[in-house]
Formats: sequence, C-alpha cells, structure tokens
Amino acid sequence: MNRNWVCIDNKGYEEHLIVGKVYTEITDGFVDHQCILIKDETGMLSEYHYPSRFITIDEWRELQLKKIGI
Repeated sequence: MNRNWVCIDNKGYEEHLIVGKVYTEITDGFVDHQCILIKDETGMLSEYHYPSRFITIDEWRELQLKKIGI
C-alpha cells in the first residue's frame, strides 16, 4: 500500500521538493530505514529521510485543523 507524505522542509532541496505538496511513496524498491522513495520535482526517483522532511497526510491535516482552531 502506498502512503502519502507532505513535504514540510525542502532546505537544500528547493529544486527537488515543494513544501506543502503531497508526494506518494513508491514501495517498489529497497530504501533505508526511516526513508521514503518518491518521484521528486525533477522526475527522478529519490530517497529522502522522512522524519525531517515529511509528515504523513493525516499529521498534516491535524496541523491544519489546529491552525484554524477545530
């Protein structure tokens, strides 16, 4: 099952990632522990360390709801 991730930090990868964009994890390959494999903005399959660059779509929704006070 593919998971969706929201980019929260693109420092150093501004040409590769867009903050706030949803990326779908590609599960058809081996990646290091706590990394995700996505197709980035350059069209390349790239591995990123998710605790620092991404949160799950559910975590993103919760943050957005908290911002508007729901």
